[in-house]
Amino acid sequence: HGYKFNPQTPVLTPIKVKENVHRLFGIRLECQVTLRENNKFVYQEKGEVQFRKDGLSGIVILNISRFIDENKKYVLEINPFIGKTHNLSKEQFKELYRYNKNFLLSILPTSLVEYGLSRLGINKDDIKENQLDIIYDYFSTITFNVSKLFPLEYATVSRGGIDVNQIKDTFESKIEDNVYFLGEIIDVDGPCGG
Repeated sequence: HGYKFNPQTPVLTPIKVKENVHRLFGIRLECQVTLRENNKFVYQEKGEVQFRKDGLSGIVILNISRFIDENKKYVLEINPFIGKTHNLSKEQFKELYRYNKNFLLSILPTSLVEYGLSRLGINKDDIKENQLDIIYDYFSTITFNVSKLFPLEYATVSRGGIDVNQIKDTFESKIEDNVYFLGEIIDVDGPCGG
């Protein structure tokens, strides 16, 4: 019938990362997540991230997957100090240290603390005050390199289908009279939640 049909690809799907996150499996973390391509801001959202054995999930990650073109290189920056219900400044972070030397374990999951401090080469049982800036800076931008999106069978919806430029506002075809398109046959997607 001469319609342009855009290829079907996964959308609202978990994201695989290049780093080994297996030891973070099962962590659920309220945070702010920023997507960057070549250090250029692409998208940011606050919400819950869930760590899988080989990637990241959660509504915020599913929404971010909409902005990923698998032919480009992206970085995810996770900041657990900022979320929908909290915002921990560097000054507040340092104040927590002064009251409790094991303060990190009171604000972050143990396996995430161990993961981050091991990458920094810092002993979690012997954090020094002069290391606080480095620790805060690391945990406020925990970086993961995007490998690829999870395949279609993991996706909530798919992108692709009849190109919207071939459909009138009434959902009737611009090519044929009395032919209408609705639902996922149309190349339209949106964020989680409707």
